[in-house]
Amino acid sequence: QMAKYMVSENEIRRPDTPLGRAKKMSDALDRGLDEDDIAVLFGCSVQTVRATLSLLDATQAVREAVEAGTVTVTQARQLASLKPEEQREKVSEIEAATAGTTGHEKARRQRAVLGETKPRLKSRKEITKALESAAGDYAAALRWVLGEASQ
Repeated sequence: QMAKYMVSENEIRRPDTPLGRAKKMSDALDRGLDEDDIAVLFGCSVQTVRATLSLLDATQAVREAVEAGTVTVTQARQLASLKPEEQREKVSEIEAATAGTTGHEKARRQRAVLGETKPRLKSRKEITKALESAAGDYAAALRWVLGEASQ
């Protein structure tokens, strides 16, 4: 019982590495806790618990990439669903594509390698341009997004 509180206190105060956290979460599952209890202990959501635990299903290459910061936990979860050889190939591609980059550029290159087609949020400039040719409810919605909706 006391170990649970120590883990919780330490995690909330100063989080462990993603892999270390996943191992601790797995240990908690082995001790009979459910995902809801683990989420409370680690100060996160159940979805985060599941994503973190999925790291343990990934290959060593993916785990090392997460520890090095080359791949995010979310991306590792995606990679874990691939065959082991594909995981290693994707990690190598990501490492090559993101070498020497940071921030948004790094994220863009990671998404390109993983083939994510999730739509990107439009910028204020793009919304303003779309508003020029918009009418009716669509125009009202765009004005609302820009904070220009009439009260």
